[in-house]
Amino acid sequence: MRNFWSDYENLDFNYNDRIIESQFGKPKPKDWKDSNSYRFGFYYDFTENWKGMLGVAHLVSPIPSKTLGFELPESKYMWVYSLGTTYRIKPGWEVGASYLYLSKGDRSVNNNDIKGKFSDISAHLITISAGFSF
Repeated sequence: MRNFWSDYENLDFNYNDRIIESQFGKPKPKDWKDSNSYRFGFYYDFTENWKGMLGVAHLVSPIPSKTLGFELPESKYMWVYSLGTTYRIKPGWEVGASYLYLSKGDRSVNNNDIKGKFSDISAHLITISAGFSF
């Protein structure tokens, strides 16, 4: 999948107060680049009521080193792994659970704001859901 991030040229907040605008309202260049992501997902019906899902994704960062900041400590690439299940209790009622693990590679940065390295970046996300449809 091609992600068209290049439209994100700068970050610009506009404030109604002249003093705040003069300090915080200056556009901050971003100059993001278009990037690719690869996503694969599988869905399996174990039974009529029980479903399983599995996914993996590889994303390449759109952020150039010159504009990388602490607001989004991004690596050059990221891997995402996920799995989940849903179970239909009775018609209209469903419960589910899922787990997602995100792992980012290390990235050295040397720009006007940061001189260093982002490393050991990861995240875990667990979701439990209940739904009713009518």
